Amino acid sequence: MVTSKSVGLAVPDWPTTFGYNMFLFPVSKWVGGILFEHTHRLIASAVGFLTIILAIWLWRSEARRWVRNLGLIALAGVILQGILGGLARHDAEGRNRHLSCVRRASVSRVARGDRAGNDKFLAVAWAQRS
Repeated sequence: MVTSKSVGLAVPDWPTTFGYNMFLFPVSKWVGGILFEHTHRLIASAVGFLTIILAIWLWRSEARRWVRNLGLIALAGVILQGILGGLARHDAEGRNRHLSCVRRASVSRVARGDRAGNDKFLAVAWAQRS
C-alpha cells in the first residue's frame, strides 16, 4: 500500500515520527500519506514483535534444530528489513533510495517466505502430536 500510493517517504524521520515516539504519535495527525506510512510502521513493528515471540517459542519448545534455526533466520530477516527501511530515511539526498528499496523488498520476500515455511512445518508437527 505504501509503495502503490507513493507515500514511502511521507514521514521523513526514523525511528521517530515527526519527532514523536512512533507509538505515541497523535492520531489527529494521521492524514494523507502520513496515515499510510505510519500505519505501515506500526504493522511492521507488530510483525517484528511477533517474529521475536516466534523465534523464542521455537527455540524453547521445538526439538528439530533446523526449525529453530529457521526461526532465527526469520528474526534476522525482519531485523535487516527494519534497518534497511530506516536507512532509506537517512539518505537525505535520495542517491541510494531506489537501491535501498530494492534491497529491502528482496529481504521482505525472503523473510515472509521463511515465516511461511515455519508455519508449514509447525502445522505438520502439531498434527503429528495430536
